[in-house]
Amino acid sequence: MAELMFPKKKCRKVSKIDELIVIRLGILEFDGKDYFGKSAVVKYLHEMSTYFNRVYFICRVTNKHENFDTKLDINKVEPIRISYDIGENTILHQFVNLLKDQIKIARLVTKNTAVIINSPAIWFAPILPILSVKCGHLMGYIASNHEDVARLQSSKEGISNIIKSKITLLYGKMILTLGDSILVRGNIFKYQKYGVNKVCESKPIISLSEKKSCSRNDTCNEKNITILYVGGLYERKGIDVLMRAFSNSIKKINDKCLNLKIVGGIERSLARATSKSKKLHIYDKTKFLGWIDDDDRLADEYLSSDILVIPSLIAEGLPRVIDEGMYYCIPIIATDLGYGSSLEHKKNIFFIKPNSVEELEKALEEIISNDKLRKRMIKNGKKRIKNILKACSAAKQHAKIIKNSLRVK
Repeated sequence: MAELMFPKKKCRKVSKIDELIVIRLGILEFDGKDYFGKSAVVKYLHEMSTYFNRVYFICRVTNKHENFDTKLDINKVEPIRISYDIGENTILHQFVNLLKDQIKIARLVTKNTAVIINSPAIWFAPILPILSVKCGHLMGYIASNHEDVARLQSSKEGISNIIKSKITLLYGKMILTLGDSILVRGNIFKYQKYGVNKVCESKPIISLSEKKSCSRNDTCNEKNITILYVGGLYERKGIDVLMRAFSNSIKKINDKCLNLKIVGGIERSLARATSKSKKLHIYDKTKFLGWIDDDDRLADEYLSSDILVIPSLIAEGLPRVIDEGMYYCIPIIATDLGYGSSLEHKKNIFFIKPNSVEELEKALEEIISNDKLRKRMIKNGKKRIKNILKACSAAKQHAKIIKNSLRVK
């Protein structure tokens, strides 16, 4: 893609930033009375409300209450519904709703407003230049690299996917160029050409059980071995690779009884994964637990498992499940997608190539048979996550970056 140039944001004197707008950092469910969201995101927003006089959360809202247990306090955070929906039937309807969203956001923003926007949230590309001029601080939150996402989009059939990939590339370039600060989950070095001083590694937006912290130093000591997966059941997450590797490992590792536990997914993706497990003849060895948003219940699943597998096919920042797994003292196998220097092969994590059933099988066999390796990974993983969490939370880090920007205006 040709190099694109965007006008630099004009330096304006801002005496205070007392409002915050958070865009597309998750979704909400509305049961007709209350809003519910992902535990980690809601707690992050609630904490942000202690640093700003007013916090808006701009997101898609579903009119049901199915997956989330954590209630949003609308006295602290005001939810703003996104009307645009890529599932609408007509292009005209999509365009009209997209325009409504842009106008709605533009009206909220003043020079005393900070904006945190998730990337890549491609439907907000048209308003980015306006936000960069109107707001006091524009912060990009890079959860997934836009080039990797665009590559995946363009690999799929259909003109709509090609268009999406082009917009994704454009959006990524825009937020990196126009943002006053860039928060990256994972490897920050690929983004530092946009300004070393404005790019930093974000603390994880994570919610952990305070009741069930872990001090175990080993796993895999019993006859029954439970392999855990936590995440969405999408193709890009590598769930098919995991199920195939698990199917083969059952036949190869004869001295242990292997079980697979899958946390995540909604109705359609769960049905697909269940069907796949039946075809591979592993259905009776697999538990599909669906989405779990309760911190204590999720902690129980980590603590009753022996190995965590994260088989993603494309980079997605630094997955929160890596931090969760280390907090709950479980050895982790993950595809090597450039997550940054804090993760080291066979020191605190076991890296494999993406989309490799054979490498995942070998990794499972090695971890199950090597107690010194497991203990080392657990010990160093626990040390890493303690160091990350001890300084401050993600909310405090993000708020501090925004507030400190006032000093250099």
